[in-house]
Amino acid sequence: MSLLASASSALLFSVLANAGFAGAEVVLPGDRVSVSLGLLDAGTPQDVVIAIRSGLNRQWLMPRTDVTCPACVEVTSAPRKLAAGAAAEVMLRVRPVGAPGPHRWGVAMHGGHEPPLRIDITGVIRGLSARPDRIAFGVCDLDATSERTVKLAWHGEGELESIQIAIDDDTVRAVAALHRREAVAICRVVLGGGRQRARCLGGRLHITATIRAPDGSRHLARVDLPVSGRVVDPLMPVRPSSVFLGSLRIGESAEARVDVSSRPSGGVSVRSDMPGLRASMAAGGAAIHIRYEAAPGVVGVQRGLVRLGLGEPWVERAQIPITVHVQGDRLP
Repeated sequence: MSLLASASSALLFSVLANAGFAGAEVVLPGDRVSVSLGLLDAGTPQDVVIAIRSGLNRQWLMPRTDVTCPACVEVTSAPRKLAAGAAAEVMLRVRPVGAPGPHRWGVAMHGGHEPPLRIDITGVIRGLSARPDRIAFGVCDLDATSERTVKLAWHGEGELESIQIAIDDDTVRAVAALHRREAVAICRVVLGGGRQRARCLGGRLHITATIRAPDGSRHLARVDLPVSGRVVDPLMPVRPSSVFLGSLRIGESAEARVDVSSRPSGGVSVRSDMPGLRASMAAGGAAIHIRYEAAPGVVGVQRGLVRLGLGEPWVERAQIPITVHVQGDRLP
């Protein structure tokens, strides 16, 4: 059983229903009614009216309605019971949310002794999609090369014409190639190269697509992908690799120890880039002592780095992310 609903056809359903429910879908317990909404704009609600008619020769009770996504689908009106052969309207409001591309939402009407009547709603949110929606490199050794692939697709009128890529991290490179037959672009993201250094990745990949509309006009669509991962120097492993100092109040302090299981020859120095954070190398260089003191006026989640390096000029060899939560004053 399949229906096609859109901003204009929803009105048609309503008109048909008011005219004695002409064209109403005859349904039985356990049936599925499919509604296709076509292209949708994210965040723009769309009302759908579905006319149904009971195919039972007895009363049909279905006092409950459930939806698969309460933020996406609202049942504004639905019959709680249907007499034998009776017709009614099911009124839904769909709020498209989520990434561009195909989506499916479901409604179940039940509560009696019969199997539920299900309504399957499908639609495509307009826009440029990226799968996966983030670039996660995990933990990579210094000077190693790691590659990730992202599939880009345009959902809407027109087609992909070209792709431009920018990234705010000089250790990551990205290139894209269009596949005309599949109407998609494949983006290769590579971590590595001469500028790579031990560090925590935290940049973003900025993708801009040129879309050629059916009338020949062009417009731009954009998507940003976060880049995450850690580049580590295998000659200077640290444990733990990151530190959470807990929750503090202003004026309180917290301490932690990070072990350095091995280190290259030469003096290792430690630097911190977070106000209130101090880090120092223990005697013998086998551990780092970390201390944070919550300063007045600083509240909320604070993040910073402890950096390890050596040589002159100083060369960074490791990063230790530090996170702490500073509580504000309690209200009287």
